[in-house]
Amino acid sequence: MIELIPIFPTALGVVDLPRELTEQELLFFKKQETVYNQGNLTSKNNYILENPELADLKYLLYYKAQEYFHRTVAPRYNNQIRITQSWINYNGKGQFHHKHSHPNSIVSGVYYIQSDENTGKIHFYNEYYKQIRFESDHLNEYNSISYNIAAKKNRLVLFPSSLTHEVEELNSVIPRLSLAFNTFVTGMVGEDNTLTGLRL
Repeated sequence: MIELIPIFPTALGVVDLPRELTEQELLFFKKQETVYNQGNLTSKNNYILENPELADLKYLLYYKAQEYFHRTVAPRYNNQIRITQSWINYNGKGQFHHKHSHPNSIVSGVYYIQSDENTGKIHFYNEYYKQIRFESDHLNEYNSISYNIAAKKNRLVLFPSSLTHEVEELNSVIPRLSLAFNTFVTGMVGEDNTLTGLRL
């Protein structure tokens, strides 16, 4: 039988965190002022993790994002990532997130604060150009054009910021609350002797 070798795969990082949010943290999230986005609401504050009330949660999310970055990129230098912007997404019944990616970021993450895991899944898309598109008898890791993950409470999903994604319409009376964040890298990128050196 022929061996199939998956080359250049894209990794999603998924972890169900053992930590429950405190009542203070939940109240903080639910009282945030919101603004309209395409299909849903987001917090007006888009540096939400800079609030002292969320210091413990920020460290946990940072630690997991750092682990994902080092396991997928395996940087030669001691590069660190830092969380840049962060915000809350609020989805009520019938709301959704439009298809998008996250420019000016390396790794993005979404942490589920409150959700009904039977609806409101996040969908990721393979937008690699295919010259000929076949209708497949069954889906596998080579022919799939999308992949979805359930929005489970306390789940953290990490992914390359360039990966296109969207959230399906919510069909539940339980509001879907998630915390999203972007990151960027610090330290040395590239090599001076190849004229690609960049110190951040």
